[in-house]
Amino acid sequence: MGFNVGDTSKGITYVDDPTNTRVNSKESLTMAKICEDLVRESGLPPYTKPTLMGFWRIFLYRESQVTKQALISLVVSEGQGEMPDTLKHEIVKKFINTLETRKVVSISLIYSSEISGGYKETDRVE
Repeated sequence: MGFNVGDTSKGITYVDDPTNTRVNSKESLTMAKICEDLVRESGLPPYTKPTLMGFWRIFLYRESQVTKQALISLVVSEGQGEMPDTLKHEIVKKFINTLETRKVVSISLIYSSEISGGYKETDRVE
């Protein structure tokens, strides 16, 4: 779990650890760790750019200092397998009441087929 770093035009890309990035809140790091554990325990492979294969793509955590709310989106690959309902329930259970300082008001699962990992308005969302 981390940030994409490098220069893709030179073929240099890697994921860097988020813990030393100053813009990350304590809450975002807590949620990232939960997501990392869920990915490892899921049995579904993470996406890798060199092969364009894998299920897990992007963990997106957004928080508001004003409303004290948080939104979570998990972007996964369309056509690379389906997430079992038991795992969906586990995700909700692990994320929903974890934070003391934020209320998680939305958890979405977005199926994307974009190479970049981005998603479109027409992508399937649960």
